[in-house]
Amino acid sequence: MKILFFCVAMHCTIVVYCQTYISPTIGIDYLKMESIRESHILHLIDNGYSNNSPIYGVKIKRIISKSIFISVASNYASKKVNADSDNFASIYGIKFNYIKNNLSFNYRLPNWFIGVGFSFNMLNNIRFILNNNNTFDSFTNNLTESDLRLSVGGIFKKFDLEFYYYSGLSSVNDKRGTLFLKPLASLGMQLSYNIKVLDKQRKEKRIKCPEF
Repeated sequence: MKILFFCVAMHCTIVVYCQTYISPTIGIDYLKMESIRESHILHLIDNGYSNNSPIYGVKIKRIISKSIFISVASNYASKKVNADSDNFASIYGIKFNYIKNNLSFNYRLPNWFIGVGFSFNMLNNIRFILNNNNTFDSFTNNLTESDLRLSVGGIFKKFDLEFYYYSGLSSVNDKRGTLFLKPLASLGMQLSYNIKVLDKQRKEKRIKCPEF
């Protein structure tokens, strides 16, 4: 039985696709950030998906079959969210780096694809914005959050145009009491250019199984 399983497994490796692409990406991202409750330092003003910024990244796409591919991506955006404060320091917002790392499983139609996946994100270098547009360290720890990711897109020769939606799975709280946030959400679009780095290969060599 073990020999039979080994022979089947070896046959499967012969027909597996191994097309791999690496793709620089650029797009626009709309972030929704809302407080669970206001802190004694900061009151967020922006509502809905009003916070938009360019987003840049890189994606690796692995073709599994004619209709299935997996993508792994990392994206970066610089975010600025308007806020005010009752504190003696006149705070007009917060600024931070938003880094998204995601894994998606995608189903391809002739010129379209739909995907579902998960994302592990980080908010780092969080800084307060003062009335003179200077910034200073918020003394807030780097914050992490995880999202469910949904996407739909079109395929045009070497380009992918993707529309995505991220839905946060848990609240985001700073242990120092600066931010108490509802699960973050974001939507946007990005364009990627696919550069093939590994083509599919089909080995013709067959392994002959022993006869019983």
